[in-house]
Amino acid sequence: MLSVLLPVHNNSCTALVHQLHDQLEAAGVDYEIIIADDGSTDLDIVEANSVVKALSRVQYIRREKNVGRAAIRNFLASRAQGEWLLFIDSDMQPADDEFIKRYIESISTATVDVIYGGIAVEADSEQWRDNLRYHYELAALPRHTAEARQRRPYESFRTTNFMVRRSVMLDTPFDESFQTYGYEDVLLGRHLMERGHVIFHIDNPVVFSDFETNEVYVDKTEEAMRTLWEQRDKLGDFSLMQRSIRRMPYCLVVPFIRLLHPLYGRLLRRCITGKKPRLMLYHLYRLGYFLSLQK
Repeated sequence: MLSVLLPVHNNSCTALVHQLHDQLEAAGVDYEIIIADDGSTDLDIVEANSVVKALSRVQYIRREKNVGRAAIRNFLASRAQGEWLLFIDSDMQPADDEFIKRYIESISTATVDVIYGGIAVEADSEQWRDNLRYHYELAALPRHTAEARQRRPYESFRTTNFMVRRSVMLDTPFDESFQTYGYEDVLLGRHLMERGHVIFHIDNPVVFSDFETNEVYVDKTEEAMRTLWEQRDKLGDFSLMQRSIRRMPYCLVVPFIRLLHPLYGRLLRRCITGKKPRLMLYHLYRLGYFLSLQK
């Protein structure tokens, strides 16, 4: 049995659920789909999402309190009945109609504990030409191929789109001390490595179909940097940010950037939340913001 698990928070999941339901039916496997709404505050979205309960083998669970990305995934795993669990972020879409089929084939051809399918972005989209998140994800695409991810299988693991044995997920749950945005998946990758669970990377992406505004994305980036600072000891060099800082000529570069951020941080923020954001400025702002958290 395959359990497809979708955490939801203030976003529509109906299109995704219908796609997955159709593919699962076509695959002829025993399955269930469980959607857990993590305290959504947009009641129109809650009502729209709840209609998926009418589909066969679909559960829709609404939780009043938002418990965070780590805890809601642990909750979904505890409710699942399948031997394999497929976690998908509910604001994504499968790249094609073979999405479920590829995961099922990967189970039968590889002796693994975790399978990560990756992410993709629709290239050259005129609609998102001035969107910071779009350009960030587009620039990162070369790192998202299965071949590239398999070189560092644990550091490249993300929870956007992965399949895991239920026994492994219950043995290695998400750390629920991560209650703010970011890095819960990075720590899970570290824990999977430490416990010897094998990750296999395949090209079976889900696609970004929508992007938050530049202002919202920078707000989320700042929240992620605060999460990283609070959890820095647990994450160590599994965080690319901390690994990169450790490799810098610390006595020269780091104090310089930390000094500049209070002077120019607001200007950089206005630039990257404006109509023509630049990735170089975004990376500089993110680094400066993180270093400014150090006392």
